Amino acid sequence: MATHIAFHEVDDVDHWLSSSKREEVFSPLGITMRAFRDPAGSNRVGLIAEIPDMAAFEEFMQTDAAADATARIQSQQRVRIAFDTVCIHADMESAVARLRAIRQRLGGNR
Repeated sequence: MATHIAFHEVDDVDHWLSSSKREEVFSPLGITMRAFRDPAGSNRVGLIAEIPDMAAFEEFMQTDAAADATARIQSQQRVRIAFDTVCIHADMESAVARLRAIRQRLGGNR
């Protein structure tokens, strides 16, 4: 089992913390998560995820259902996310496959 910690900023901390979408989406994969907020009161939130099957998780995260659910956890509606860079570390499991999937989803050489 892998334990992962993730941090990011959200617009509405209370909504993000109370969202049931994480459990709906990830519990069928056997993933448990504990969400928390920055004790200093910023909009930074985090979660600790226990992922029993990393390969199944990675496969799921490449689906449209995962993208839709992840966006809805934050806002209750699908949102477009703008970004300039994607950071994939070469020592990550399936790094090349991840890059190929990202490139395909973005439509080629964007």
